[in-house]
Amino acid sequence: MSDNFAPAALRGQQARYLTFPNLLVPHGFSTRLGGVSQGPYQGLNIGQTTSDAPRRVHENRLRLERELGFPLVRILNMVHGAHVVRVESQRPSRRTGDACITDRPGVAMMITTADCVPILFHDPVRRVVGLAHAGWRGTVQGVAQATVRAMAAEYGSCAADLQVAIGPAIGPCCFEVHEDVAAPFLRRFPGKELVRGQGNRFNVDLWRANLEILLDAGVPEAQICISRVCTSCREDLFYSYRRDQKVTGRMAAGIYLP
Repeated sequence: MSDNFAPAALRGQQARYLTFPNLLVPHGFSTRLGGVSQGPYQGLNIGQTTSDAPRRVHENRLRLERELGFPLVRILNMVHGAHVVRVESQRPSRRTGDACITDRPGVAMMITTADCVPILFHDPVRRVVGLAHAGWRGTVQGVAQATVRAMAAEYGSCAADLQVAIGPAIGPCCFEVHEDVAAPFLRRFPGKELVRGQGNRFNVDLWRANLEILLDAGVPEAQICISRVCTSCREDLFYSYRRDQKVTGRMAAGIYLP
């Protein structure tokens, strides 16, 4: 399958974030450029749960917020599942889940990643936005499809109206796994060629897996933008939990309904 869109150019005074051409609401996916963190967190580390100096993370977040034009509000305590949280207000309270949705103007939502797949949703008809965190477990469990279904159930969204962006994440070039991880993908996606390898070493395409899930959920392929930029390969642009052996920063994926 071919990609129907490519990410827009890096934006911000120091190329701090990327946007996607099919999402017509404020949004962005941050890079590691333009921040004040040092050492293994060098750059624009947004992760408050890392061992980076809190004052540096705070400054990084302020810089990114100014560029994006909306606040970075962490909504979720992520558990690598498929639970979707409905967000009613901008109150600073966290709930357990790996996706969030809202139809409330003035509400911003944000997740952090460092290899997992960020997925952003916009329904321009019903004026709804969503955000999902798809690690390999969440991908297999269908967090992308769960988000589409939740938008339909809660707000009347139609999958055919959705515009979706799949952001930078670890690519199949670098996501090498053993059979215990490859097997669930082979069962969930038979015949889709998402897994390559043999013996006890396999490479899995998380971008393609989430694309297949969105297509099965009824989102038209022409309305899905995929950023095929590998966070592990691009050390100049992104943090990577796997490449950096767990000691690394975090990027932010955010979306805002004006």
